Amino acid sequence: MGPVWWKYAKKYIQEAIGRGVTVALVLSPEINQDEIGPKFSDSFVRRRKYASSQVIISDRVTGFLDTESVFNSRKASVFIQENEMIHILNYYFYHTLWGPSEEIVYPEKKKKFSFTTNWLMCEICNSMIQAGKKLSINVTGMVEGKEVELSGSVVKIENEEGLRHSLILSSNGKSYSIGGRSAKVEDIALEKAVLHIV
Repeated sequence: MGPVWWKYAKKYIQEAIGRGVTVALVLSPEINQDEIGPKFSDSFVRRRKYASSQVIISDRVTGFLDTESVFNSRKASVFIQENEMIHILNYYFYHTLWGPSEEIVYPEKKKKFSFTTNWLMCEICNSMIQAGKKLSINVTGMVEGKEVELSGSVVKIENEEGLRHSLILSSNGKSYSIGGRSAKVEDIALEKAVLHIV
């Protein structure tokens, strides 16, 4: 998100955070850290070194891509609601925007997070596990076209770049791997999850 989008959207993002929405932001370098303020302390905020395309993804259901910040002479914006295109946009956000950006805000005090995006869930759980925190999770997902619900402890995160990003869940003495909505090697494809820091 660049300065124009930030100026317009930040009050709506603050409202979403207040409702308990898990928010992950990547801001452009023109946005100063003092513009973020305490109302964003329950979100995950990173900053890029360079300006880029602007992306908004909501609940992994709708997406918006604006390339004006990259190609100023040729503006192009796309609104997306098609699942496979959201999937592609989601991984563009993860690999191109989120991954190379610097963390500037991390919610230290929040104890409950909701997720509809697997990579974000895995990234957050991994950082919390490394910090020595114990995590429990309630997962709703799909197995062979049927919805399942499962609760248990987060054991670890397994990541094979370009192949899988899996959360390993222990429930009733069994282990299950949770993957994204197109999970091919995991046991369960994530639809939504609620994470609790124990």
